[in-house]
Amino acid sequence: KKAAGLKEENPTKAKMRMGKPVLVLGLISFLLCTGFVVLKLIEQNEIKLCFVDSDFGMPIGDKNLEINVFTSKNSDVILKADINGCVLVPIENEILRFAVRADYYETDTVEILVGDKTNEEIALRVDDYSMLIHQMSIDNDQNWERRREQLDEIISDDAVIILVTQDNQGIEMYNKQEFIDLMTMPINSLENIRILQTEYDYEKIIKMRITQEDNGE
Repeated sequence: KKAAGLKEENPTKAKMRMGKPVLVLGLISFLLCTGFVVLKLIEQNEIKLCFVDSDFGMPIGDKNLEINVFTSKNSDVILKADINGCVLVPIENEILRFAVRADYYETDTVEILVGDKTNEEIALRVDDYSMLIHQMSIDNDQNWERRREQLDEIISDDAVIILVTQDNQGIEMYNKQEFIDLMTMPINSLENIRILQTEYDYEKIIKMRITQEDNGE
């Protein structure tokens, strides 16, 4: 028998009261997880990118390697790699887009889904034609006819070659034939060439910017 003056509790109300602690615990767990994610993003504000040769896996160092990071702001961020071919890049959002260039390697545009990555290794392909012209300019090979044949094969008939001084105060322009002549003259030929930029059309060089270095480095 029920005690006099006592009411039986409604079962529905009892269940609601029991569910409140579960709801509160769930909300606390959600807030903790959200806070952890936000804290993780705050802590991880940069990623280390390291560039290697696609053929041999060796670090690309001392090749004037730089990347142009595309940001949501008006100006992009240009960063230079260290002697090990690595660079620390600020993280703005989950997707990182940038263009990368290095002497005698193909210019490339890369897109990375950052996630929780702290480092990433990226392989670059050698620009074979630029490397060949550079090697020609520092070699003592006297086979001029072979040089002419090779240059004729890789350079477009409509190519423009621009020679700039290291202080960027002077400039000269050559067509294909003039450039080949300068590269194959036994005396006063172009030596110690550094390739600054190469553009291609139908797998042949259509435009090239070069400079001459004093010591061939």
